[in-house]
Amino acid sequence: MSGNFQNRRLRNYLLLVREFRTQQLWDKAVQTLEQALEEFSENPVLIIVLADTYFKMGSQVHAQQTLRELVRVAPENGYLNYLIARSAARSGKTELADRYYRSALRKGTARKLVLQSYISFLLKQKNAERALQELEMYKRRLQYQGWFTLLLADVLVAAGKKVQALRLLNRAMKRSFRKDVFLRYLQIKYLVDEQEPLVTYHFLRKQMPRLPDLEEADLRELHIKYLIHRQNWKEAEKSIISYIHLTPDKLHWTRRLLDLKEATGYWDEFEEIAVKYFLGNPSDFDVAHRLEQFLINRFRLPDWFELLRKTFVRHPVDPAFFRYLRLFYQKRDWLQNSHLSLESYLAQVAVLQVEAPDNRISRWQKIPRYVLEYLVFYLNFTNRLLSPEELFGKIVQVQDGNPRLLPFDENDLKQVYPQWVFAIHFYFVFKKAVQVRLMFHPDLFHQYGVGVVLKFPRQLLAIDVSPLLRHNSDFGQEWFKLVNMKILRWPPNYRPKQTLNGFRYFNEQDIQPIFSLIKSQVPAK
Repeated sequence: MSGNFQNRRLRNYLLLVREFRTQQLWDKAVQTLEQALEEFSENPVLIIVLADTYFKMGSQVHAQQTLRELVRVAPENGYLNYLIARSAARSGKTELADRYYRSALRKGTARKLVLQSYISFLLKQKNAERALQELEMYKRRLQYQGWFTLLLADVLVAAGKKVQALRLLNRAMKRSFRKDVFLRYLQIKYLVDEQEPLVTYHFLRKQMPRLPDLEEADLRELHIKYLIHRQNWKEAEKSIISYIHLTPDKLHWTRRLLDLKEATGYWDEFEEIAVKYFLGNPSDFDVAHRLEQFLINRFRLPDWFELLRKTFVRHPVDPAFFRYLRLFYQKRDWLQNSHLSLESYLAQVAVLQVEAPDNRISRWQKIPRYVLEYLVFYLNFTNRLLSPEELFGKIVQVQDGNPRLLPFDENDLKQVYPQWVFAIHFYFVFKKAVQVRLMFHPDLFHQYGVGVVLKFPRQLLAIDVSPLLRHNSDFGQEWFKLVNMKILRWPPNYRPKQTLNGFRYFNEQDIQPIFSLIKSQVPAK
């Protein structure tokens, strides 16, 4: 494959990911990136975009795991330092974040992005003087760039130097008119002028013919900020409600109304508006996260679960539901004391996105990754032991609006994508001996070299069970007896054949000696 063709393929992947990220289709973006990494293994650009995607979808654990992979692949990458700094800042590790931010700035990678993030970090730490010192170092080189002017103005305001910020923005507007600079100038003008404001919403509307880049939405936003700054809560609420009814951007102004209720402490009204908004727009991660935190902080986790159920009824194929459901069940302390029969939800959760009822392969390919992760978490946490028939018998398929049970077919397991993490309970070796729980992730197979063999009609499938052997201790003495004897370890120089979807398939002739040895060591029941 030529280098130009590879570059075009990589570029097409990145363009597709950017489109998904723009539409906030985070799961599709992650799936596309993982597919690209299978083709361009250990590509630093793809790993960086994957880590950044995990950050934006709120998955800190996955983001940190991806960063560790990036450290191994490209330890000198400047963007890596920025990602580590941002992760440390969100985790409250301020000293570590500060060190990596400065390291990223020294390397000069994505200076605008890194500098904006670093200054925002310093302002959150109430360290405006330090932020001002950092910007002074770059002022000579970047003073004529609009984004730097806005950043410096914000820091001057935070440091209490509002008049200097106005002079800075005034000089910038004399050089060339920029809408964002003009709006920031007016916003700071509100902060300085303690009398009746010189510039009002109606005055600005008269200036719009002279300012072609200025839009009505900008003026509305500025007017609301002014009213909130003056603590004129009633007038601000009245204006926001009128904008909700008069403008097409109802979602934006509903979020602004939530901000207002949160700032004024009207929590009952905040909850009422947030619940109504969430039920209609479950994919808005920001509002959903705020509502979740609001209910959890008031020890109302069951109410949050009920909202998730109502959301699923209204939006049965919305991927946000599954993500929130997974977040909900990670609250282990509450789940441990609950008596909810979650198996009854498997039929609702697993395969409602199926579009081709008669195609057995497609019904597995349609299961989202986060649904399978949720099943893994639930089955592991509750220590349930289900046979394949019990587990898959609960999965239904929607056909003509009516759910129906699907028969279990072990051939379906071959069609599950390798990047999925899935929990299933199977009988070890011909379903006759020790019942064990298997969680497979074939990408881990080469790393640990520990696996179990399941016999299918024509092939043997090697599945890694190392994570369970390391983190669980309730799978029976037979398992540990086999592991301690190293029966399940493949020969060091043995390389399994790799075929469809990255699965490691073994011909029976290749693995027969090991297979016979395993079978002989398993005690018969």
